[in-house]
Amino acid sequence: MQLTFGHTLDVAQQDAWFDAFIGEIERLGLAYGGGSDEGYVCAYGRGTVTPAQRDSLLAWLRQQSAVSAVEAGELQDAWHGAGA
Repeated sequence: MQLTFGHTLDVAQQDAWFDAFIGEIERLGLAYGGGSDEGYVCAYGRGTVTPAQRDSLLAWLRQQSAVSAVEAGELQDAWHGAGA
């Protein structure tokens, strides 16, 4: 997943945005690894990200005023590698 922010966020805004982002990730039963603008989303614990979880997260991200663009690749198997 890759995010583009529409404007520069100060440290307090970055912290608030990332807290909200992680809250949404956790609400959906997911986990996130990566930086503030690029990372990997996977199911928390055993399991697979569902298309509904992916769509919900993308919809949430697209509603955020700080985010001007979001890109997400196809679902991949984080346990066994892409194409497994």
